[in-house]
Amino acid sequence: MQTATLVNFKQKFNTPPPVWFKDIKEEAYKKITEAPFAEACRRGDKEIIKKLIVGLWPFVDVFPRLVGQKYMYLFTNPLLYFRHGPLNMLSLASSTVVFLRSIANDEKSHRLLWLDSGSAVGLKYPEDYESISLQTQIWKDGVANETEPSDMLFGYVAIEIIAESVSKNLIYSDTFKSILGEQGMKWFTVHTIDHGDISHENLELQLALAFHRKPNVAISEAATRRIMKVVDDFLASANACV
Repeated sequence: MQTATLVNFKQKFNTPPPVWFKDIKEEAYKKITEAPFAEACRRGDKEIIKKLIVGLWPFVDVFPRLVGQKYMYLFTNPLLYFRHGPLNMLSLASSTVVFLRSIANDEKSHRLLWLDSGSAVGLKYPEDYESISLQTQIWKDGVANETEPSDMLFGYVAIEIIAESVSKNLIYSDTFKSILGEQGMKWFTVHTIDHGDISHENLELQLALAFHRKPNVAISEAATRRIMKVVDDFLASANACV
């Protein structure tokens, strides 16, 4: 059975993602870029773009707080110390706190960039952002309520895949860019930057792999199921705006 030691985690962190992870990303990218909401954005439907910014906002708004709350849950959960062993868990939890705290701070700045995108299409905060759809509530709750560490972190990986897929697709649409302008495009631009080993996606993926403790479930199977569930919930939320 895998032992989640700090040494083991560092070794994983310095190696490329598993080969099966590329297949997950490609499947997610295909589903996202072929979705109705993405097509509407590429053709420059301003009203749908406005609906998307408002419709997805409740998740964008809460995500930094989710990440911040969860790293303390991991650090203080006695069950995890029993499962992994006190010394192993202390090592892993220390790395988790450092990385997720940094990610939470970055997500706070991304939250503000999302509001800049809204301003670019004439939305005003907070009065235009007060509603939440059933689909977005389901997406938000599905990520917020997960307590199994590996599944929780795979869910965060899914969010990074979503942001990257949407951004890399729409950043090449001149029509979309002309509607948002330079300031409104900053949320999308920042999610196309390749940060390599220190990217949010890689940090969260390596933590998820280190926490995985289901001997009867292959890691690739668990990752695929969890990541694609979050992607599908996002798609339901985004396509509800079309």
